[in-house]
Amino acid sequence: MFGETLTTSEQAGPDDYIQPNLGHAMRIWWAFYWRNALISGVLSIILHYAVQLTYESTNVHARYLRPINQLSDFVLSYIVAIFIIHFVLKKNFRQFRIALLPGYGGPGAEILQPTIGRTIRVWWTYVWRTIVLSILGWVFVIYPLGIFVGLFKPSPAITIVFLGAVGFVVGGAIALFVIYSSILDEDFGDFRVSLLPHKAKPAVTPAIETRPVELP
Repeated sequence: MFGETLTTSEQAGPDDYIQPNLGHAMRIWWAFYWRNALISGVLSIILHYAVQLTYESTNVHARYLRPINQLSDFVLSYIVAIFIIHFVLKKNFRQFRIALLPGYGGPGAEILQPTIGRTIRVWWTYVWRTIVLSILGWVFVIYPLGIFVGLFKPSPAITIVFLGAVGFVVGGAIALFVIYSSILDEDFGDFRVSLLPHKAKPAVTPAIETRPVELP
């Protein structure tokens, strides 16, 4: 699942740099977003079930369990994101690969290891920017849509499904925007997240069969 780890001795060649575009960002976003949504979603279901069992089988008051249900989806999504970002930073895509280069970059720059420390710095940039944009998205998109949908008085199930789908789309758009504008080709102190072409495979020279020469 976690792919190959780049060796610290590898260096970027003079023609290795790829200028990130929206197509690259979308491929990276999809590799990150569906894994993060799937894993955090499964963990969230398990946690909600555990909270429900706790409420039914113990004397714990609901007011202590309610915040867990309300915040678990949000918190789990960002906790899981640490591991998914670490995976994506080492991932080879079909037409390019992600590499961490020193801030100055350039030909001969040593490709750095995607360590946990560097992953956390990228993750933190993703977290605080998506939180700010999510708050704005809630205020200007989801909340007004909720009021609009409420005018038609749909069933609670339809309302939950509709607003959940809107939240998923808005969250995905925010994640894509943050990856494209604030992570790809951005400096994180001593490194930046860059795109490089795949390493060229060395040409294989066919072996020439030799036979011993028989002397007369």
